[in-house]
Amino acid sequence: MGDKGLLFLKSLRIPFLFVILMALLFLMETEDVVNLHSTWGIRPREWRGFLGTFTSPLMHGSWEHVFNNSVPILVLGTALIYFYPTLAFRTVLMIWISSGLLVWLTAREGTNHIGASGLVYGLVTFIFFSGVLRKYTPLIALSMLVIFLYGGLVWGVLPIQEKVSWEGHLWGAVVGAILAFQFKPFGPQRPVFEWENEENDGDAEPWYPEGLDVPQFHQNARPLQVRYIYKSNTPKQHSEVLPSPPEHTNPEEKQDDSDGHFNP
Repeated sequence: MGDKGLLFLKSLRIPFLFVILMALLFLMETEDVVNLHSTWGIRPREWRGFLGTFTSPLMHGSWEHVFNNSVPILVLGTALIYFYPTLAFRTVLMIWISSGLLVWLTAREGTNHIGASGLVYGLVTFIFFSGVLRKYTPLIALSMLVIFLYGGLVWGVLPIQEKVSWEGHLWGAVVGAILAFQFKPFGPQRPVFEWENEENDGDAEPWYPEGLDVPQFHQNARPLQVRYIYKSNTPKQHSEVLPSPPEHTNPEEKQDDSDGHFNP
């Protein structure tokens, strides 16, 4: 296995452990080992639900809910760590905490918000906008792949289904997009070729061969402008009109004189 394969497996490790943790916590819920939903979910503007801003992504309501979030977490989390290794940790942390706080401040009262969907939405928008803003072909290709796989998630930010935390989806997407703009100068960048840094020839310093004395110009000297006039090598075609021979109105009047001349 090459270096890229090892890097991919290393990038997959943390998202895989996160998915295992989500499944274990839900298994504990179903087996009545512990009841975490009531204390680990986000209850908007209730102090007993403030802890959920840090723990709600680990909580889920069904095995279908766990599975629906597990696949995107594996795909997007691995892509984030693989392509943005220096930004991955802070990006996930800021999406996690910021979106949770915004849900706690703005979501509907009397609701309990659980699940990693907000984190998924944040990863989608961050990866998409980061690739587009950096104008780097591999990252743009990743952005297009993310949109192809998860473009349909855009409907999740609308209040269509009553029992779906569209507020978590919305704020996760917003925070991910903001972070993409904020972190644009950091992480992987499009390589800049040498010719792109060359200045305009008119502004560049004149070059002189090594060993040749650099001429000294008067401080008030003005640059000399040389103009070239193009002259075609094609010879001109003159349309001169040659005089026509005299016309004789009556050829019978021409007579041959004794001196050999024709007289009119």
